[in-house]
Amino acid sequence: MRLEREDNNWKCNEDEILKMGVMKYGLNKWNKVCSLFINRTPLECKERWNNYLHPEINKEDWTQEEITRLLNIAEDLKPQWKLIGSVLGRPDQECYEKYNSLVYKTIKVSKHAELEEAEGNLEEEIYKSAVKRISTNKSRKNSKKLRKKCINKMCIKVHK
Repeated sequence: MRLEREDNNWKCNEDEILKMGVMKYGLNKWNKVCSLFINRTPLECKERWNNYLHPEINKEDWTQEEITRLLNIAEDLKPQWKLIGSVLGRPDQECYEKYNSLVYKTIKVSKHAELEEAEGNLEEEIYKSAVKRISTNKSRKNSKKLRKKCINKMCIKVHK
């Protein structure tokens, strides 16, 4: 049975065909499974199965315990999201997105309260608050570069 696709979104009947294909051919036979579709690649089938349809995937909302485990595990294994996902029983992309949303939600472009307290040169205070926020967040990949950039900009503004 072949199925035509009009857009990139997976339809319910495509999910059912994918499940049947995995049951018939097995988990690592994505070329054979994708032969059931006209416009699906083996990678698309594999990702759909691993991220949405696999029966061992936890589809519930994140609990506080899972969030704590994610943060602890990510400290040691941060670039290895596939491994982190397998430990937590969730898709690697979901773990990556959840971690980033937790870590970066505290970073704001500007904090109104900090700016209200600023006295004197407002630009200097903005740079100081930015440097302070960046230096407290150690999980950013390029925090060192951003820190140096903000400090350099602040030094240039102060010395003018």
